[in-house]
Amino acid sequence: MNLPNESKAKLTQAFTLITFGLVGFYVASHSPRFDQFRAVDIVLLMSAGMCFGVALSLLLRRAISN
Repeated sequence: MNLPNESKAKLTQAFTLITFGLVGFYVASHSPRFDQFRAVDIVLLMSAGMCFGVALSLLLRRAISN
């Protein structure tokens, strides 16, 4: 049984991860060296993608459990 506070916490986690993913993508895409990817840029994009993946899985899990 889900408690109201638990579902609010999961929703907050999902939106926090989406926000971090968007910030990471924004920083990488507005970098002056966007055309010349470096290892740091690749790691930043990978971490942004992982944040989106975790957030999406949390949202899907929430939708399925309701």
